[in-house]
Amino acid sequence: MAKKSQQDAILQMLQGMQSVEMEDIIHTQENKAWLEKYFPENPTFDDAALSEYSEQLTQVKEAISFIRNHGAAKQKIRTLKREEMDILSLENSYDDAKLNHFLSDIKDLQKQWEETDSSLSYWQEAENWAGQWQSFDVDPEDDSQFTSFFLARASNEQWEDIQSYLKTSKIYYEINDTRKNELFF
Repeated sequence: MAKKSQQDAILQMLQGMQSVEMEDIIHTQENKAWLEKYFPENPTFDDAALSEYSEQLTQVKEAISFIRNHGAAKQKIRTLKREEMDILSLENSYDDAKLNHFLSDIKDLQKQWEETDSSLSYWQEAENWAGQWQSFDVDPEDDSQFTSFFLARASNEQWEDIQSYLKTSKIYYEINDTRKNELFF
């Protein structure tokens, strides 16, 4: 077996050896019986099985892609060495249940990865938000009749106006955090 594009090169090489005899088995009368049996003119395919194998192949490709993209960053990516085997040993070593179990495990691992990743994003946003107020040093349990606590943030463009208002009104404030475009006080 070879690629159709290599057919001419193979035929030329065999002809050059001058020790190979080639015969057209398709047009020989004595071969018609087994040709009709093994190579029917209109072969029938099981579309359900074909789509099932196609789906399984897609799942295998997705699993390989997930493992390659999310494997340990410190480990060197290794590709599996291909084993040379004939079609019979390949068919005998194929275990559909084992493959489906393996694909199911990888799918569960992928779900767990996505849940952890979204949870990590949520907690990083919460940490960023809380970091804005980390230097706020007032106990919220202190309930005073004469004092109120407010947390605020303003853009850098508005800060000078707000600051002048706070100073003229003799309101005490503390700057808790500054960012590129805004200020927390």
